[in-house]
Amino acid sequence: MENYAGLADYLTRTGQRDEAERLAREAFPLCERILGPDHPATLRACRVLEA
Repeated sequence: MENYAGLADYLTRTGQRDEAERLAREAFPLCERILGPDHPATLRACRVLEA
């Protein structure tokens, strides 16, 4: 989960927006449920989806 969120963040920063969004859509609900809404991985995935 954390790796998905981190990879999605990296892909966004390198201009690969479509792939980043796909990963973030998978990662966000898992991170939120398992790690909690305030965990850095959850927030990273959320940030990718908001961009």
